Amino acid sequence: KKIDRIVLVRCYQPLASRTVGFLSGSANETLRPYMAQQISYIENVIGKAATDMAISNGDIELCLLEAVRGRDFTNCIAIVDEAQLLIPAEVQALVTRIGTGCQMIVIGDSQQADKRGVAEGLKYLRSIIDEFDIEGAEIVNFTIHDCQRSGITKQFLQAFDVTGYL
Repeated sequence: KKIDRIVLVRCYQPLASRTVGFLSGSANETLRPYMAQQISYIENVIGKAATDMAISNGDIELCLLEAVRGRDFTNCIAIVDEAQLLIPAEVQALVTRIGTGCQMIVIGDSQQADKRGVAEGLKYLRSIIDEFDIEGAEIVNFTIHDCQRSGITKQFLQAFDVTGYL
């Protein structure tokens, strides 16, 4: 009860200049497939029924990246996933939404091989935090040793690291 809601923001790359906004259905119906990964993490903690209820009553909000302009994330936790897809202008749009009582968690893998050099948003965000010592901003780096997905995933990551593909 310390926050009003959790806001899930998923960064994505539209295909063939098509955006999520062109799909039919309600915002939750349209966004649910894009948010499946984040939703499944929450389901693992509180269960599927509780997660569905929280989404339907607005305790968990699914938010389009392209719809954050003009928003104010107040008294919430905003979780931005797949942030390696961000460009600097999108980082600016996101972090300037942080209102009173908001904690924004930005998650991304700057080493993701298929996105290297495509979007520099995470690198930009890190440089701003480091250069200007933004109070309350913290960077947490995870390593292969922090991998919790499965033993086989950790082994693949270790192999990729040794071969130079990570």
